[in-house]
Amino acid sequence: MWANLRGARLVALIGCLLSAKSISLASGPQTWIELRSPHFIVVTNASEHEARLVANQFEAIRAVFLNYFGDVSASDQPVVILAARNEDTFKQLLPEAWAQKESARRVGFYLSSADKNYVCLRVDASLNPQAYEPFEPIYHEYFHYLTRRMFSQLPLWVVEGLAEFFGNTRIEPEKVFMGAPSTSNLAVLRQQPLLSLNALFEIDASSPYYNEQNKASIFYAESWALTHYLMAQDWRQRMHRMNDFVVLLGQHVPQTEAARRTIGDPETLEKSLRDYIHNSQFTSSVWNVPGIEQGQFQTRVLSDAESLAIRGDFMAHNRRYAEAQQMLEESLKLDPKPAAAWETMGFLYVGQGNKVEAAKWYSEAVARNSQSYLANYYYAESLLKGKLDDDSAAKAESSLRAALNVNPDIAVVYDDLAFLLVSRNQRLDEAYKLVLRAQQLEPKNIRYRAREVEVLERLGRSQDAVDAAIRILPTTRTPEDRALALTALAHAEQFLAYQNYEAFKREHPFIRIPTIRSAETPTAARASAAVLPRLAHHGNPPKIAPPFADVALGAKQQFSVANLPTDKKVIWKVSGSGCSGAACGTISADGLYRAPVKAPSPPAVTVTAAPADAPGAAAFALVSILPSSSK
Repeated sequence: MWANLRGARLVALIGCLLSAKSISLASGPQTWIELRSPHFIVVTNASEHEARLVANQFEAIRAVFLNYFGDVSASDQPVVILAARNEDTFKQLLPEAWAQKESARRVGFYLSSADKNYVCLRVDASLNPQAYEPFEPIYHEYFHYLTRRMFSQLPLWVVEGLAEFFGNTRIEPEKVFMGAPSTSNLAVLRQQPLLSLNALFEIDASSPYYNEQNKASIFYAESWALTHYLMAQDWRQRMHRMNDFVVLLGQHVPQTEAARRTIGDPETLEKSLRDYIHNSQFTSSVWNVPGIEQGQFQTRVLSDAESLAIRGDFMAHNRRYAEAQQMLEESLKLDPKPAAAWETMGFLYVGQGNKVEAAKWYSEAVARNSQSYLANYYYAESLLKGKLDDDSAAKAESSLRAALNVNPDIAVVYDDLAFLLVSRNQRLDEAYKLVLRAQQLEPKNIRYRAREVEVLERLGRSQDAVDAAIRILPTTRTPEDRALALTALAHAEQFLAYQNYEAFKREHPFIRIPTIRSAETPTAARASAAVLPRLAHHGNPPKIAPPFADVALGAKQQFSVANLPTDKKVIWKVSGSGCSGAACGTISADGLYRAPVKAPSPPAVTVTAAPADAPGAAAFALVSILPSSSK
């Protein structure tokens, strides 16, 4: 069933829930309550009735998404909704919003991190029947969260178009309107010229259209309009061309070819899209409101210590460290027993770069609640970011495994454990399985895919590492992700060239071989085809230890050489494909490397050691330059 929604203002969800006996709010109007539904935790200083409305709204939109896509995220963790009863409370939780232009119109905020997902909203605005699109920004981001395991390799316009399309779902007391018109996107489309679809199809993480990071941009608006047109056509004609298009993309069919075989040639589509936007006959699919079993909703009054700990945790994850610390310290004064505030204090100190203090708080949190997967994860994380000796490595591994025993569905814990095993050069086969599990849980996370490349290198599977790195590039969404992917590819290609180099030396011991530099090996294929034919006799070159190193910005790494007489002079050099001179870092005459204070792009350099009397007989080490706060 379809409804013509041109110019319509849909009514937000109100009054559709079964009435329930209200909780006695003993502490007055500032008392905070917690309502737990199957997939959300609502923490609010509004009434219990309003908390139920909010929980029902989000359970309904989750059911709508999953009914359409299937149960794509069965193991997702409960999302915490901080439901501020009015503008004053919302300002306390999100003070930075009021420092931005026109920020008073903001009624919701979605905050996602590796361990927590928060929604912060204003109850008085979000449940206002006169409000329009009150949840759209939140639904948009929540759609990304729910479908994070599905759309890891789709073009940006498809990913953002679907998020905009489903983000504009409207829920009324009796009906759900999926794909309702977006007044904000329509306004942009009428004010700015459309991009050609060929241009839209090619937009990636490096495009200025995407990097505006502005939902009011023509990229988001046109992606929404094209998605809306294609979805509407399919639903009207009972076809599934959009779905077929997505399937072909998942099979690595080039986008233009996949479009030609399913949704249509870009030039033909472009005319149809312009007509669709000009006629403004946008429609929605009408669905029944999902049945939500409210008997599963559980409500209780929070103590002042508990509510302060939860709000402090949100502030810490939003990097409002001063406000967070004040709330957490007050919470601990009121009740120091629960582990939650101790966990967040550790998180806060990590965010401020104080790893020693963070480890103390995390250790105490684990002691207070050994069954808290977050306490164990946070404690291990603090150890991994410090000096990793045998004792700290053993404690970190124990805590990571304890976290997985409590909650086996947290991708970042698998990645951390894989990192630990790789850094210790232990159980690499297990590390590979761990990183594949992390990818299964969070396929869009580029860091986990780059970790796979690193593990494959350590396993000696150089060609597999290159192939894995190449697969990352089309999936990047941000400049940071693309830089990480390029670094992984550069290392993988250098490692493949290095293995070919070593193999050739073993097979031709009397041929002199010059240094293989990254600038000479832009691809693995050229490393073999172009470099190896030029190899010549060289004698016995030095070997650098370590051959691979991760060095933080401004930090030091000592390199040494083997199989050379102690009185033999060695010339040390450092170079990189994305830097020159001191921008790559410096290295002393005895092999002490100091990383630059600003990372080159890609953040990887090559350290070269060569005998002074035979500069062509050189060896090299590969260095990854990490942010100063990274492990």
